[in-house]
Amino acid sequence: RASPYQNSPIGVARDVPPAYTIGELVDHQTLNQTANGLAQLDDNIGRLDICCITHDHYDHMDEDTTKNLRNHIQLWVVPLGIGDWLVDRCSIERNRIIELEWWQQLRVSKQNGTVIILDEESPNENRDEDDKTLTITCCPASHWASRTMWDRNFRLWCSFAFSTPSFNFFYCGDTGYPVSFPLFHQIGDALGPFDLCAIPIAAYEPEEMMKDAHVNPHEAVKIHKDLRSLHSIAIHWGSFQLSEEPLDMPPRDLQHAILEEETVNGNHINFSILGHGETLAVESQAGIISDNEKGAEIMGLW
Repeated sequence: RASPYQNSPIGVARDVPPAYTIGELVDHQTLNQTANGLAQLDDNIGRLDICCITHDHYDHMDEDTTKNLRNHIQLWVVPLGIGDWLVDRCSIERNRIIELEWWQQLRVSKQNGTVIILDEESPNENRDEDDKTLTITCCPASHWASRTMWDRNFRLWCSFAFSTPSFNFFYCGDTGYPVSFPLFHQIGDALGPFDLCAIPIAAYEPEEMMKDAHVNPHEAVKIHKDLRSLHSIAIHWGSFQLSEEPLDMPPRDLQHAILEEETVNGNHINFSILGHGETLAVESQAGIISDNEKGAEIMGLW
């Protein structure tokens, strides 16, 4: 339930259960580490490397879930202001939290399974060759923040870009599509093109109320093009009834938007709709690969 009171009718209940439990995600991580021969060397066997939070709304930052994840995450990367909440409400150690403002970057690597924060001046690093280095960029988004009636926009909200020398991934989080400012063109020009983007498609009706905070499927296609995404997947649909359109309408509207773009403008739009729990494996340049090959594994979770 997206609510400060889980055992009450206040807020919005989930219409679809989570695709994976925390235990299943941890087991999956352990199996991956074991399969890659890292179990004996890994000081953090079973722990997930990094958890990124885009904003403080209840459908994206649930207190019980965060507490249950607390001991399974090495590093939390969040927009400015959320760190205090993680410390005060979830008892997460401050030294495991990195707060970023828009356009700030964090570079990390791993050593014996432990996430290492890299200094910009670290010697003996070759960004062009070291594919074990991950750069996380906190990017702007058109949204807002609040968990009570008294803390509106006290905390920052964002999207995230994740880059290695061989793969670029962008996660939109929640966002509107500004008509007077080329937000996603700017992100695409600065950090793109992207091999894969996760773009929201739901919670857009009524338009007058939702347009500044959420995109509709036609705008999602525009974001795909602005970011110069080679392959995108639809997120932020089918779990919570946050707006007036039916839960199954966003995928249908997205299919219509893709068909219109391809028919009218002649642009091929590589935009997938994953069911909850469905897995898509992709490689650099967005070529689909088999599950037993190396690549980025994306699951339909929200």
